[in-house]
Amino acid sequence: ERRRKDRVAHLPIYITAGTWMTRFLTKHVRDIATDDARLVFRAAETRHHIGRREATIGIRNSRPEEAALAARKTTRVVFAPYAASTDPLQDHWIVSTTQTPSANWVRTHKENKIRFEVTNPRSLVDLAMQGVGQVVLPCFVGDDEAGLVRSGSIIPALSHEQWLVVHGEDRHQPAVRRTVDLVAQLIVTARGAFEGNSRSMSGKG
Repeated sequence: ERRRKDRVAHLPIYITAGTWMTRFLTKHVRDIATDDARLVFRAAETRHHIGRREATIGIRNSRPEEAALAARKTTRVVFAPYAASTDPLQDHWIVSTTQTPSANWVRTHKENKIRFEVTNPRSLVDLAMQGVGQVVLPCFVGDDEAGLVRSGSIIPALSHEQWLVVHGEDRHQPAVRRTVDLVAQLIVTARGAFEGNSRSMSGKG
C-alpha cells in the first residue's frame, strides 16, 4: 500500500507552455517544485491536448473552451520590440520560423527588413544581443535581459490574457493542486513584469 501511494505521489506532472513561459518557469523552478511531484516541462508553440492527457497543466493565451478543463486567469502578457543597448538601431529584424502571433506580426509588418531567421525562439535573444537586429519579445523576457532595451512601444495587437489550465479531474490530486497553486502564485507575484511595468526580475528562485 505504501509503495502504491509513493508511486502515485511521484507520478510526473507535465507542464506545457510556449518557449518563453517555460523559460520563466524553469528559471524560478525553486518556487514551484515540491517533494511529492516530478515536474516535466514540455516547451512547444503548439498546444497539447489536456483533455486527452497529453499534458497535466497548460499555460495558454486564451480561455479554453473544452468543458472538461478548469481554467484560472493569471495575468496579461504584453510584447514590445527589443534591440541590443549598443545597437545603432538600423531597421533590421530577426524572426522565428515558428507560427506564433509575434513571429507573424514581424512577417506582416517588417517582411522586407528581416535579416535573420531562427528555428528556436530562444535564439532571438542571442542574435539581438549581438546587435544585428530587432526582435519582438514578451516584456517579461526582454525587460529581464540586461543587454537589451526596448526599441519601440508595446504592441497592442499582441497583448493577451494568460490562462492556467488543468483537467477538471486531475486538479483534485494533491500534488497537481499544489503545483497549480504555486505556479499561479509565481505568475501573480511577477504580474508587473508580464504587463510590462517592470524593467527587471530577479533570476533567483
